[in-house]
Amino acid sequence: MAAQNVMSAQEIAESKLVFTVLDKNSDGKVSVCDIRTTMHKLGHDVSNEDCQEFIKKVSCNGNASFNEKDFLAWMETYREKDSETVLLDSFKAFDKDKNGLISRQELQEGLELMGVHLTEDMLDGMFSVADRNRDGGISFEEFVRVMKPS
Repeated sequence: MAAQNVMSAQEIAESKLVFTVLDKNSDGKVSVCDIRTTMHKLGHDVSNEDCQEFIKKVSCNGNASFNEKDFLAWMETYREKDSETVLLDSFKAFDKDKNGLISRQELQEGLELMGVHLTEDMLDGMFSVADRNRDGGISFEEFVRVMKPS
């Protein structure tokens, strides 16, 4: 049972990538400014208070910022929470027009905002794998299937 609580190498690598995206000035710490900038680029306006509350949850020593070690420890705990809610929030961040589908354009823009730049062929391949019913959009169910393979 304890083995389930340990993050896999892939989960650690993905968490480190998220930390790098959040750490806008590459100083090894994520601050309120870093979070607000990232969230603004994703189309969400968050208050300083909300950012400070998040930092307080993540920081192991109550600082005004958190480092990668703090973030990895928090991710270890957080990943055990309701993954469906996390996936829904992620899906909504990509679904800019809120039509219940992620278009190819929304996928590309969302990835670019996170600093992930793909070639057209790579993007086409990714979209093709996710859009299983070939309706031109990635539904939440398709998104979950890709993000949480069983």
